Amino acid sequence: MRKKSNISNTGRSGLVTLLYVVSAVMAALFVYALYSSIMYIVNYAASYGVSVSDMMGDSIQYILLNSFSWLAYATIIFGITKCLGLLQGRGPKQTELTATKDYSSTEKSDEKPGKAENSSNESQSAEDSVEEMNGKEPTKEGADKQDATKENTKEEDQK
Repeated sequence: MRKKSNISNTGRSGLVTLLYVVSAVMAALFVYALYSSIMYIVNYAASYGVSVSDMMGDSIQYILLNSFSWLAYATIIFGITKCLGLLQGRGPKQTELTATKDYSSTEKSDEKPGKAENSSNESQSAEDSVEEMNGKEPTKEGADKQDATKENTKEEDQK
């Protein structure tokens, strides 16, 4: 039976998706805080009869302190989320070889001599198959071992 994974069809886990949402909410809070800070300064200047250009240093400081912290939080969380997404993409991928292989039956210790050589050749041919699925050319060494494995199995079948 296969274990259920918490990675959806898009390849992202629930945590990564949640962190993207949190980052978007914080970006929206930045926009809201920026707007409300500007509106506060405009209303403050209008109520006390002062122009905004007279208090430009204070207004810039007020806007920076109240709104840009949300932008910094959103950017940091977005960066962390992006790194987590990349790290999840580098994990072991489920291929046809590993998905269909039956691990319940193991070979017993009364193997014929030469079986150990075949198992290393089989692992090399499996690596070559994975490389072919990934679009890489298999190595010459792996192709030679694969041919030798085929010849060994033919000889064993004839005996």
